[in-house]
Amino acid sequence: MATMELPEDNPLKPTKGDLAHTVTKAVVAAVPVIGSSAAELLGALIRPPVAKRLEAWCEGITQRLAELEKQFALDPASLPANEEFISTVQHATQIAMRTHQEEKIEALRNAVLNVAVGTTPGADLQLMFMTFVDAFTPWHLRVLRFFQKPELFVSVSTLPPSPTLYQVIGEAFSIGLLPEGFFEQVFRDLKARSLIGGEDIQESYRAESLHVYLSKEQVTAKRTTLLGDAFLAFIESPRQQPKRGL
Repeated sequence: MATMELPEDNPLKPTKGDLAHTVTKAVVAAVPVIGSSAAELLGALIRPPVAKRLEAWCEGITQRLAELEKQFALDPASLPANEEFISTVQHATQIAMRTHQEEKIEALRNAVLNVAVGTTPGADLQLMFMTFVDAFTPWHLRVLRFFQKPELFVSVSTLPPSPTLYQVIGEAFSIGLLPEGFFEQVFRDLKARSLIGGEDIQESYRAESLHVYLSKEQVTAKRTTLLGDAFLAFIESPRQQPKRGL
């Protein structure tokens, strides 16, 4: 009987690390002095990396759902019958298994929680937003939050007269070690998905750079669009926001 091969990019496909754990367990079991009991103990202590990721992800969801139960009058027993919730969990889990970056995992976890408590923008936008999280780096999320509320990240008094957007971002974050062109690409990604806008954004985007000069008023101007605000709300903890819609 033929066996089904998992695609190379499937997050549940065994990695070299997983195979190494399997081989180690087999070797221990083959040594008579150690025996199969020790092999099972070793398997319990040294779990395959994918299994550990999945367990941590599930535990995080379960714990946070329990925390939200009273606040939102949430009935966990009803969730298995919630098709929207089940679809979101499956999609978020696939993405979470492909990353070790905690900011992305937290965004995915919050997305699942928002669907569970009903604070979501609708099924179509949810699917779109999940693909954004999958494609973005943590820097995309940080910069988008900056564009929503720049006054929380920078003070006009610490900036030079007529700074560029790039200088403002540099003041907000430590970007010295990032490669040249990195933030320009982040900027283009956010703009291409209609998450940011504004007159100065349009000018920068046409020039494909962040090197457009700003007035003092523009430094702290909100640049996220309604879609950008909805995306950020979707990946924030439902404890931090009221029920919403786009």
